[in-house]
Amino acid sequence: MQITRSRILTSFLLLTVLGCSSQEAPEQKQVNLPDVEKPVAEAAPQEDLSLDLSKPEATFATFKTNIHEGKWKAGANCLTEESQASLCGVMIFMSSLTAAFDPESKEGFEALMKKHGAGPDAESPFPGSAPPAAEGSPQNMMRMLGSAIKNKPAFLEDLMAWMSESGGNFDLGKVTDAKLEELKIEGDKATAFVVNDDKRNPIEFQRLNERWKIHLPDELFNMENATGDQAEMQFGEMQDFDDFDFEYAEPDVIPPMEALTAEEYKKAWQVDASLDNQPAGELIKTMAEDCGFELFEAEKFSEAFSKPITLNLEGVSRLQVIESVCEQIGITPRYKLKLLGFKEGKRETPVAFSGPFLMLVESLKEYPPYAAGDLKLQLIVAGVPSTVIGKLQEVTDQSTEEGNLKSTWNIDAITGTGDTDLRIKPESENSYSMMMPQVSLQHAIIDSSISLGNLVRSVTQIESISTTFNYSIPTEILSLTFDKLEKGAVIEEGEIKLTLKQYQTNGGQDANVTVEFMGISNDKLTILAFDADGNLIESSGGGGFWTGEKGTQNEYFQEVPSTLKVQIIAGSESFHESLTLANLPLTQFEKMPEQVQALEFSGKFPVTYEFLSIDEDNGNKVVRYKITNHSNKDISTFSVMNDYLDANDKKLKDFPHTHSGQRNLVPAGETLEFEMTAFFMPEETTKVVINPWTVNFADNTKWEKE
Repeated sequence: MQITRSRILTSFLLLTVLGCSSQEAPEQKQVNLPDVEKPVAEAAPQEDLSLDLSKPEATFATFKTNIHEGKWKAGANCLTEESQASLCGVMIFMSSLTAAFDPESKEGFEALMKKHGAGPDAESPFPGSAPPAAEGSPQNMMRMLGSAIKNKPAFLEDLMAWMSESGGNFDLGKVTDAKLEELKIEGDKATAFVVNDDKRNPIEFQRLNERWKIHLPDELFNMENATGDQAEMQFGEMQDFDDFDFEYAEPDVIPPMEALTAEEYKKAWQVDASLDNQPAGELIKTMAEDCGFELFEAEKFSEAFSKPITLNLEGVSRLQVIESVCEQIGITPRYKLKLLGFKEGKRETPVAFSGPFLMLVESLKEYPPYAAGDLKLQLIVAGVPSTVIGKLQEVTDQSTEEGNLKSTWNIDAITGTGDTDLRIKPESENSYSMMMPQVSLQHAIIDSSISLGNLVRSVTQIESISTTFNYSIPTEILSLTFDKLEKGAVIEEGEIKLTLKQYQTNGGQDANVTVEFMGISNDKLTILAFDADGNLIESSGGGGFWTGEKGTQNEYFQEVPSTLKVQIIAGSESFHESLTLANLPLTQFEKMPEQVQALEFSGKFPVTYEFLSIDEDNGNKVVRYKITNHSNKDISTFSVMNDYLDANDKKLKDFPHTHSGQRNLVPAGETLEFEMTAFFMPEETTKVVINPWTVNFADNTKWEKE
């Protein structure tokens, strides 16, 4: 029973936290929370202020590191309180199944539950018989089960220790594989996608008291198959995958930067390639090796590789050579971290080259009859020094001031037939996306997803996709070393002053470092840690606060360093790569409407909600309500703010809720009934006022309450 328990629990935990999923929303891209002030939890002993939760990507990295290292208490502190309750519920459900059928472990589980304030007296599940959740809908029970636990992070740590002692064998390798992509920040909320092998799942973050935490929405919990050995949860549109899609390679730890002249950089990526009626395969292999790619299942394409070609290219990138050779022999190259794969047939969509960069269309989805679509672009740079890769580990689409050294990928314009503007821009001027490229020592792969609109019937193709990639290389580097690794240590070099404001080690296993800087901008500063042998220690994430040439930078290192250095870019050269794709055909334009509908609705809001009742479902409180779509557009997602009222109509609490589904979740003009679980609804609640907050329409447009 222990082997089955370990497999089920670990699978569900990782899929839930590192890529939550649902079987309900085949076309849903992401879930947006209302931008509201969340209730602040009472002070709890489990809150760990030493964790780097300064920005969403730092929180995600901190969570991954701690879970991978078995530090469940620290990992749980990266979650919102309600998400901690959900995770505790999952653990309780799985563990109580084991205890119910394993008398040897029953006593230990009972003691553990009692220690943390759960058990019969707390109306929480208790071993001895099959838990109530096993008899109904487990996914609706998770938060209720976990809400009885007073100190949730401490409970998770104790429970995992108990399971380990009782023979559990947890394979947590997938934790380190997960990557965060397409981070979008709007105010105190953020959304992103977690990518792990073939799975691509949405994740949310909320900022509470200036600390970003991972939030797991109710809709994403589904455990219908969790009691079987093949627990499988899926989110998003099903795709056809082959062996190449399932391959995975570990990203490389990028070494410290080295100064590089523009001429050295140019010589590194530019090549000449010449063949005169010679087989193509050897040139492909050579170019791939120089870029850090291994050929995947090359034997399947031996016939194509043996074809003779004639080629004469001068001063181009290795990626351009690969694309040109494959074009001649009738195959399409496919790029993944450290892997170069192929498929039969020539590439069906255009590509663009600039410097060492290649831009291509990874996917294009059209949604008739909504005049909408989703475009995913891939940008690859290869055959360049690791110093350049080091500058590309974080990419944003945020506009930066002149002289800023951050790497940015900006979508300048997307136009269709008749110069139609197809790009749907963010509603907020302050919103931006953070892209986390996959990196190796010699190449980086960057993805960007764009919502499209105005795909009316007359738009038969995307005429132009114009983008600009801005980055820099360091031409002069200043390296400063702290003589003492203790709080308050100072380095001064000219106008630059560095102060070690925080240096904390956790049981001699890892370290949390904060450096205050003056006289230098944050984009020119990198904190590095080395062990006693001079080996670079990997950072699990960081963040900071700054204004002008003053601020703080934080890094979380996976080992306790012997040496701490700060690299400062004292000189640099900027590059601007313009990449444009032209004449991308659309395949479903005939099914699109002749024109885009302007949003129309009667009344104050495009939707209204009618509270019906508060009921119970398998011991859970659920709120039943109606939604009426007063607009002329189908709704794919809606968010509300619930006001919980007592019998005297006094407001007890408010709480957000988001419901997502297929693109026509609520068709135009229709009224439908839904229900939402209400785990944190006060007991005195007799009525719920459901207030509209945001509405995402099927055509990729959005309405938001002012």
